Amino acid sequence: MKGNKMNQNHSSNWGWMLYTDFFLGALGGGLLIIGSLFILFYGPDYTTIATFVAPVIAMGLGSSMLVLELGNPFRAWRVITNPQSFLTIGAILMTLSIGLSVLLATFQIPILPWSHLTGIQNMIAIIAIPTGLGVAFYPGLLLGGMNNRPFWRGPFLAPLFLLSGLSTGLVIFSFIDMVWSGNSAISPSLINKLNVFLLALQIIGWVSYVHNKLNLPSTREDSAMTNIFTGSRRLVFWGGFIGLGLVIPIIIYLSSLENLATAAHVFVLIGAFMMRGFVVTADKGVPLEFSR
Repeated sequence: MKGNKMNQNHSSNWGWMLYTDFFLGALGGGLLIIGSLFILFYGPDYTTIATFVAPVIAMGLGSSMLVLELGNPFRAWRVITNPQSFLTIGAILMTLSIGLSVLLATFQIPILPWSHLTGIQNMIAIIAIPTGLGVAFYPGLLLGGMNNRPFWRGPFLAPLFLLSGLSTGLVIFSFIDMVWSGNSAISPSLINKLNVFLLALQIIGWVSYVHNKLNLPSTREDSAMTNIFTGSRRLVFWGGFIGLGLVIPIIIYLSSLENLATAAHVFVLIGAFMMRGFVVTADKGVPLEFSR
C-alpha cells in the first residue's frame, strides 16, 4: 500500500463485512443517541444497562468487521491512522462512543458510588449525542468522497445513513424496553410515532436521491445509474429496502396493531442492512481509494 491507496484488487470488491460494519456502527451510534436523549428528557429510569451495553457490542463487532475487510490488520492500522481520512475520524468517533456508552452503563449499577449523580450522567449523555451522530454519519461522507463512483459521490448519503441509524437504534431501544424493563415505562405508541417520522424522512430522501442520480449530466454516469436500478438490484432496493424496510413498517405502525409492531421492527432492521449492502456494492468493480 502506498500513501492512502489500498491494493486495487481488494479495494474494488468491498463486501458484506464492510456494510455489516456500517450497519452495526450506525445501529450502535443511533442507540447511544436515543438512550442519551431519553436520559435528558425523561430521566435515567427510562433506560437500562442494556441500553448502553448494546451499543458497545454493536460498534465493537462493527469495528472488527472493518479490520477484517481491510485485510492484514497492520495494513488496516495504517489506513485508519491517516489524519486526513474519514476512516480515521470514524475510528476516533467509534472509540469515543464506545467509551461513553460504557460510562453511561455504569450509572445503571446501583452499587457504584456515582450511580445517583444525575448531573454527571446528563453531562456524559450530552457529550455522547454528537459522537453517536458522527458514528452514524461518517460512512456516508467516506463513500461520498470517492468521486470515481457516481452513485456515492456527494454529501447526501451521510444524512440518509444517519436517519437509518437513528431508526434502527430506536428499534433496538424498543426491543430492550420490551425484554429488559419490567415496568414498560415507555409507551410503544411513542416509539412507533417516532419511527414513522424517521422512516418517512428516509423515503422522501431516497426518492429525491434516486431522482437526482438518474438525471446526472454525464452519459457514463447516467448509464451507471440506469444499470444500478435495473434487474435484480432494482428489486433489492425498491422491493427490499424501500418496500419491506420502510413502507410496510410505516403501514404497520400507523395501523396501531401492537401485535405486529415487533414484525415492523424486524423489517426496519432487515431493510437498513439491505440498504447498506445495496449502496456499498453499487458500481462494484470500480477501483477505490481512501483519500478523505
